[in-house]
Amino acid sequence: MIQADGSGDGNTSSSLPAWVFIVSGIGFLLVLLFIIWLICKCRQRSRYDYTALEEEQSLIQKWDEERRIQKSAERDTILLSCYYYLRESRQYSIVNHLPDIGSRINKHWFVVQDSVSRSQNLLSMTPWSQHCILPCNKMTKKTLSELFSLLKHPYIFPVLNVDIMLDHKLVVIIQPYNQAGSLKDLIYCSHPNSAWLDKYEIKGKHLTNSKIKNYGRQILEGLIYLQDKGLPQCTHVHTGNVLLVNGVCKVSGYEGTLLGHKARLDTLIKNLVKKNLDATETIAFGHLLFEMSAGRELKTAEPDAEQLAFCPSEQAVEVLRFIFTNESGSFPYLEEIAYHTFFRDADVSHLNKIKNDQNKFSSSIKSMLKLYRKEGETSRRHRRKSVRKKSRAESVNEPKRERTRTKSKSKKHSVDIPVPPVAFKSNTAFSGPPPTPVFAPPPPPPLSNSAVSSRAPPLTTNRASLLSDIRKGARLNKTTNISDRSKPRI
Repeated sequence: MIQADGSGDGNTSSSLPAWVFIVSGIGFLLVLLFIIWLICKCRQRSRYDYTALEEEQSLIQKWDEERRIQKSAERDTILLSCYYYLRESRQYSIVNHLPDIGSRINKHWFVVQDSVSRSQNLLSMTPWSQHCILPCNKMTKKTLSELFSLLKHPYIFPVLNVDIMLDHKLVVIIQPYNQAGSLKDLIYCSHPNSAWLDKYEIKGKHLTNSKIKNYGRQILEGLIYLQDKGLPQCTHVHTGNVLLVNGVCKVSGYEGTLLGHKARLDTLIKNLVKKNLDATETIAFGHLLFEMSAGRELKTAEPDAEQLAFCPSEQAVEVLRFIFTNESGSFPYLEEIAYHTFFRDADVSHLNKIKNDQNKFSSSIKSMLKLYRKEGETSRRHRRKSVRKKSRAESVNEPKRERTRTKSKSKKHSVDIPVPPVAFKSNTAFSGPPPTPVFAPPPPPPLSNSAVSSRAPPLTTNRASLLSDIRKGARLNKTTNISDRSKPRI
C-alpha cells in the first residue's frame, strides 16, 4: 500500500504541465519586482522630504542660535557694567542676574544685597533714552534722587536710589525686592522671576469682585497722589507695574515717564487720544481694569461688546463703559472713576495713616516739573493745531466734494437717460408736416395783391414781375453787378 500511494503521488505531480510552473515563476517574479520598486519609491520620497525638513530646521536653528549669541553678548556686557557700578558704589553686592522678567527689551534686572542693612534689593539698568527732555548729567541725577526720596504714599512703590553712569549712559534704579511679584503674576499664577515671554503664555484667571474693587481703588489713589505732586502722567500703568506687598497694590513704573521711556500702550491707544492727551492715564487704567476683570489683556484701544462678555462682573463692566463709552463722549478724570459707586466702599484704610505731607520740593525739582508741564502743553498745542488744520482742510474740501459729487450724479443721470433715436428721411419720401422751427418765428402770411397795391407805391413792370416770381418760388437768375470794384484790376 505504501508503494501504491507513492506511485499515485508521483503520477499526480508528473501529470501537471511544465508551462504552469513557468507562468507561476514569472508571476512571482513580477510581484517581487513591483514590491521592490514600491519600496524604493517610498524611500526616495521620504529621503527628499526629510532633507527639506532638515534644511528648514537648520535655518531656524541658525537664526535662534544667532539671536541667542547676541542676547548672551548683551547680557555679558551689561553684567560687566553692573560689576563696574557696584565696585564704584561699594554699597551693594550682586546676588543674581535675573532673566528678562519685564517686557522692555533693553532693560536688565539684578538682585543685589545691601552691605549695611543686609536686605535684598532689585537693581535695573536701562540705556539713557533719546526722548528724555532732561540732560544726562550729575545735576539730573541729584534732582531725580531728591524727588523720589520725597514721594511717600501707601500705594506707591518706593524708589530707593537713582544713579546715572555717565560714561556708559546707563540709568540705574534701585528698589526693594518684592518676592510676591506683580498683579500680573497673580492673574496668570506665574513665578515672578521667570522670563516675560514664558510666564504669561498661559491663560489668566480673572480676580474676584472684591479684589477688583480694592485693587482698583488703591491704584487710583496712587495715581491721584502722583498727579497732585505735579508729576507728568504715569502712562506706564499696567498690571506688570503694580506690585503686591502684603495684599496691598503699589504703583511702580512712574520713573519711566520722567526718563522718557515709551509705554507699552502708546502705539495701541495713540489714535484714541489724539484730541485729548490728558486721557492717556485714564485709558491705561481702563486696560488694567479689563485685565483684572477678564483675566486677559485688551488687544484693542477700547473694548467692544464681544470683549466685555469675558468679564463676569457686571459692576466692573459698568465701570469700563463709564470709562470708554459714557454719555458725555469724553474720558473721565481719575477722581471721577475713584468716586464711582463700584469703588466707593473699597478698602483704602491705609490712607488714614498718612500724616500731613510737609515735605516741600526744592527749586530744582520745581523747575524740572515745570519743564515737563511746558513740554506737555507744547505737545498738546501742536496736537490741537494739527487737529484744527485737519478739520479746516476737511471743511474747505467738503464743498468741493459736494460739487464733485453733484457733477458726478448729474453726469450719471444724463448718461442713464435714454437718447431718443433719430430717423433720417429723404426729401422724396417726405410724409407729414415739417417740424416747427424752435429759434425763428414763423414767417408772416403773404399779403394779398390789393393790400400790397394799397400800401406800396405803384410798381413798375420789372418790379411787379420780380415780386410775382418770388411769390411763385421761381429760381432767380444770376445778376451781374457792374459797379462792383472789390476785384483787383490787372
